[in-house]
Amino acid sequence: MAIIIDGEVLYAAHLPDAHHHEVAKSALTTVTDGGYGDPTISETIFDQAVILAIKESGHPSIGEVLADKLRGVGPYDDRYRWLEVTPPVYTDSLAMLEETGGALSFTDATTVALCEQHGIESVLSFNSDFDPFLDRVAPATV
Repeated sequence: MAIIIDGEVLYAAHLPDAHHHEVAKSALTTVTDGGYGDPTISETIFDQAVILAIKESGHPSIGEVLADKLRGVGPYDDRYRWLEVTPPVYTDSLAMLEETGGALSFTDATTVALCEQHGIESVLSFNSDFDPFLDRVAPATV
């Protein structure tokens, strides 16, 4: 069993000034402690989270610390299972973008494609755009 974690949750849990910080932080702690199966991310989710952290904080060092946390570098535990975004996943992501008329971002379409390929049914996310595709676990419910 696994749950994929949306980049917005990772960013919000990391940045104290982020909207929903406390909710995201609490939910992420529960999920990374194994409460919902293997906590899972991908390269595109990593990119989304780090870019949001840098953009919203205005400090590249904030993104660097988040990157270290997600990769389990230095003093941080290696907590995440990583899924590789392969060319077939990109193909499926582009098809999903076309099917949904752009209702999903490319990162979110890639997340759905990865979940379909790896049999993951749940996503930890604030984003209701996932609802037609995955069982979304809202951080406030964790």
